[in-house]
This record gives sequence, C-alpha cells and structure tokens, in this order.
Amino acid sequence: MEKFENLLTRHKSDFERVEKNMDRNKILPLLPGLLEWTKDINWPIAPSVMELQSDNVNV
Repeated sequence: MEKFENLLTRHKSDFERVEKNMDRNKILPLLPGLLEWTKDINWPIAPSVMELQSDNVNV
C-alpha cells in the first residue's frame, strides 16, 4: 500500500510532488494536508495545489 504522506508537499516550492499525476483516490486522503498549502496564496506552491484540487472536483 502506498503511503499518502509521501505525496504531500513538504515545502512551499515543492512543485515536484504537486505535479505528479494523482487520481481522486490519492487526492481525497491528502486534502487536509494540501489545504495547508493554500493558506497563503503568495506561496509559490499555492496556485498549483489549488489547481490540483479543482481538477479533482466532481470526479
């Protein structure tokens, strides 16, 4: 079983983890952690995290 914690971003410029192709089953358990990175829209990673989340809405 894959550890979902290994998919979470670790710093505000961790684009590598956000840009991985993640399906809905991987996103759902990560939502609380991903939301942490959208607290400040000025963080470089925030727009990518928001896009990742929006890509998986109503899937």
